[in-house]
Amino acid sequence: MKKLLSAVCVSLLGLTLGSVAHAQDKIVLKLGWVTSDAADDPYAMGARAFKEAIGPRSNGRIDVQFYPNRQLGDEIRLLEGIRFGTVDAGVIINSVVGQLEPSYQVHELPFVYATSEDAQRVFDGPIGAKMAGRLRDKNVIMLGTIEGGYRVMMNNMRPLTKPTDMHGIKWRVMQNPIFVDMFGLFGGNPIPMPIGETFIAVQQGTVGGIDIAAPFIEPNKWHEVFKYVSNTNHTYSAAHILVSRRAFDRMPKDLQEAMIDAGRIATKKQREEYTKLVAVTYDSLRAKGMIVNEVPDVDAWRTTVAPLYDKFRSTVGPDIMDEVLAAAKAK
Repeated sequence: MKKLLSAVCVSLLGLTLGSVAHAQDKIVLKLGWVTSDAADDPYAMGARAFKEAIGPRSNGRIDVQFYPNRQLGDEIRLLEGIRFGTVDAGVIINSVVGQLEPSYQVHELPFVYATSEDAQRVFDGPIGAKMAGRLRDKNVIMLGTIEGGYRVMMNNMRPLTKPTDMHGIKWRVMQNPIFVDMFGLFGGNPIPMPIGETFIAVQQGTVGGIDIAAPFIEPNKWHEVFKYVSNTNHTYSAAHILVSRRAFDRMPKDLQEAMIDAGRIATKKQREEYTKLVAVTYDSLRAKGMIVNEVPDVDAWRTTVAPLYDKFRSTVGPDIMDEVLAAAKAK
């Protein structure tokens, strides 16, 4: 009997060791985000580009698995998980990252970037590296900043051409103090809410309007619950490909380098795909019955929210604020 038990134990030990060895051959990286996994969803585009890039650069040793549609939680929980090492990686909007590292809130200021190229120059340059270093100190590794585009406003009451048109509408806003204050200054009634709870809130009448980047409208079915799209372009919306420092530090150096390289390549590819997507977005929305309008006097909107720059200067940090404003204007 003892010989039989010994044989069983040895056999089980062999199976266990074999399983561990096999697991060590390939690192599974769970990557989450809160929007859909549709082919034309900008976050999904970034996730797929990263997976495609990391495969050959890691010689198949990193297996990226997708968890879209809030499967790993909303963005605040997702970022907390990345920070504490309970979540491997995520594609997370800048406004949420700014709650962890306040310097990132500078990107949320209204009308700070005249073009996407201005924003990308900041993200990809020394200022972006400086901010990424601060994020790394909080156990989050920045792999790249993908395109989220300029945010537009949707509602069911009227087209928006001037800030006073926002009066009387309850607006879902991101859980970010700049957005709460911004929409208050515009004259709306801001209600901070996770994006995952918003669709039902619109259907129930809890909120009557939201702001979002236009290419997210169709893949996430917003055209089914809203009528008007106004191209206010009030904020440039970026998202970041992030990985837990805990997961990153456990990788051998060659795989760390592969992750960084894949992040750079995925960022470039997603931005290119996003530009093509924007070119066809509005025609597609009109074909689905949405009414799209331009904003004739952007200065009226810009002047209304100008006080936010002084109010959030100390939160962002005077050094970052000045550097970003100078870089955004440099051509």
